[in-house]
Order: sequence, then structure tokens, then C-alpha cells
Amino acid sequence: MKIDPSLTVGQIAVALKESIPVFEKHKIDYFSQGGLSLREACYLAGVPPEEVRAALEDVVPSAREWYAERDWAREPMAELADYLVRTHHAYTRRQLDLLEKMLEQSMVSGNQGPEGEWLQRLFLRFSHDFRNHMLDEEEVVFPYLREVEMALHRGNPVPRPFQGYTPATHPLRILMTDHGMMGREWRKMEELTRGFTPSPGASRELRDLYRLFRELQQDNQKHIHLENNILFQRAEQLGLLNDEGQNAAGGQKTATFQKP
Repeated sequence: MKIDPSLTVGQIAVALKESIPVFEKHKIDYFSQGGLSLREACYLAGVPPEEVRAALEDVVPSAREWYAERDWAREPMAELADYLVRTHHAYTRRQLDLLEKMLEQSMVSGNQGPEGEWLQRLFLRFSHDFRNHMLDEEEVVFPYLREVEMALHRGNPVPRPFQGYTPATHPLRILMTDHGMMGREWRKMEELTRGFTPSPGASRELRDLYRLFRELQQDNQKHIHLENNILFQRAEQLGLLNDEGQNAAGGQKTATFQKP
């Protein structure tokens, strides 16, 4: 498959799922920075665009579970939103709970390693923000996308509860910004732990802790990819990100989320 280097990495990941291991190998952020062109993403990752492009054009279909998932780009937004909540949100909450407990236990036992205190601080802030982020999706944005899709199906006018928000306060844009910030937080934790690699002779407790971090990070990448590159792209194609501007009273809305 010939790859156009002007395509965004998010578009490539959606159209060619087999590209994802290539992006991961070269540390290319296709999930939270999916709007970058292949060339831009390669420069940011410090890898030659021609090398990555050649690797993408050489990929072959894989039998890995990731590729066995439904083609979410062709499925209704409501079904993808339900899948995200049922699968990725549920998994994330379980892992956040478990990692918080394990970090606390490692601090008490003294098996946390030299970076333990900083890792705990970073992760607790990350966990708090991530939980709030998922609630905003589940209570505000996902119900709205379901409502929009139902209106389109019935031939009714599309509801626009976010009309008048500024670019800085539009709920969909806030969620996408959050995803970028999460990516930066993951990179900080990776740098602190040498890619979640325990030092030689580390305790089993620390090895298990870092393994769980890697597993959550991998799931988080799939999770954000499905939201940024598929679900929110569908919303943008429907014009749902074009509601910024003046409200009916002539002023700009400055509040962020309004719960239904």
C-alpha cells in the first residue's frame, strides 16, 4: 500500500491498522497527536520519514487481537461510545485503583525504587484527571453524540447544546486537549522509570508494578486512538466542532461542561 506522507498519522492508523506496530516501534504518537502529518510526526519523533514510510508500505496483515476488533470507522458513534465505556473505561478504572494501591504499598514496604515518590505524585495527579475526563465523556459528550446520531437517523434537526462556546471551552476540544496532556504525562512517567523498566535485582513487587503500568499505557493508546481518530473525527465531520462563537445573548460562553 502506497502511503501519502501528507496524510495524518491518525488517518493512516484508522485506514491501515497494521501501521500501529510500526508507529509504536518508532515512538510515533498516532493517538494523542494523530492530527500531525506523517512527515511532521517523524520529525518530532526524530526518525527519517522515508524509513517509516517504507516500513508502512511493507506491512502485512496480522492475526493479533488488535486487528480482530470491529472496524469502528464504519460503526455508529453510539456503539463505539458504548464500547469505549464498557471496555476501555471499565478497564482503566480497575487499573487505576490497582496501581494506586500498589504504589502505596510499595512506599510503605520501601520497594518503590529511587523514583518511587515522584512516580506516585505524577500518577495520582494523572489518575485524578483521567477519572474526571472519563466522567465528562460519559455524562456529557457521549450522550450528546448519541442524541445527534439519533436525530440524523430520524431526519430531525441536529441538536447543538455547545453552540456559542469558545474554542478554549468547547467540550469536544477540551477532551482532545486532555488527550494530548495525558500523552505528555505518560512520557514523563516513562522517562522517570526508564520506560517502566525495573533495575537489575528489583523486587518482584516493583516488576509487577511496572508491568501493570505498561499494560495500562498500551490500553490507553488504543483507547485514545478510538476517540481522537475515529469518534471525535466523526463529530468534526458532522460540523459539531464548528459551534464556537456568540450565544443568543451576544456574549461568549466561558463555562466548560454543562451536565445534562
